[in-house]
Amino acid sequence: MALGTRITTDSLPRLLQYGVDKIITEEKNDYKGPYKELFKESAHKKLFYEAVKTAGMQIAGISGEAQTISYDTYDQFWTKKWPMIKYEKSARVTLEHKLFNLYQDMISIMGKEIAKGHMYNEDLQCANVLNGAFDSALTGGDGVEMASALHPLQAGGFGDNLVTLDFDEDAVEQMCIKIDKFKKDDGLVGNFEPQDLVYPTDLRYEVQRVIKSEYTPGTANNAVNIVRTDIKRAFQWKHLTDPDAFFITTNSDNGLALIRALPLQTESWKENMTRDVIVSAITMFRCLFEDWRCIIGSQGA
Repeated sequence: MALGTRITTDSLPRLLQYGVDKIITEEKNDYKGPYKELFKESAHKKLFYEAVKTAGMQIAGISGEAQTISYDTYDQFWTKKWPMIKYEKSARVTLEHKLFNLYQDMISIMGKEIAKGHMYNEDLQCANVLNGAFDSALTGGDGVEMASALHPLQAGGFGDNLVTLDFDEDAVEQMCIKIDKFKKDDGLVGNFEPQDLVYPTDLRYEVQRVIKSEYTPGTANNAVNIVRTDIKRAFQWKHLTDPDAFFITTNSDNGLALIRALPLQTESWKENMTRDVIVSAITMFRCLFEDWRCIIGSQGA
């Protein structure tokens, strides 16, 4: 059974006998998720991933005749370390099952299933970055959760990447307007633009009504649906847990990241004492967000 410790002759007993006409699997329906589209993957060679946020210089000012020059500084704002996390999945087949299974090569099947387990895990770990977007216990480098109206700016004041609206056309408009007003830590307005809409399964049909309509949804007039031009792509993410929460990513270079310290490595060997065959795969990575300006979110009204 799933989550068992060994594949024995009792695990798949019918495969030890002649007469089976079909072996039903569900490989075609494996859920891959959109994490590779949303998270930028990069290789890493250290146990910790550390980011340093800097704040640039502010706007130039008037210099009067014979006035002495003024100076500005280029400062470090915050630093944060994320430890790498190791993930492992293995399976074990007894000698008896390997010898007397008439239908399937369990070693190759196990390799595929283990790879599937890692794929699901990567998508889930990336989704959990968004699942924790409103959790004050899961903070970024500035000490604040990912979606908040209280991101401190080095130049003073706060950045705001949070809305408190249920999903509709107006909510998307408000998000896009806020993105356009994002300030950098030097206090200057940045050049941030909306990119992808990310939403849970429960909002699937509401999103289609808004994004796919050529005209203003939910009205009798023929005004153009302008939010369609701002949203580049829309991703339904089945691993998002809040049925009301949705997000819009931006063009920030410092955004959602999958930092991989160890690529997926698979190996198999025979255990000497029992002659069981063991197949195992291991990887090490961390999913994170580097800067809050990479996204804006709403938990619903």
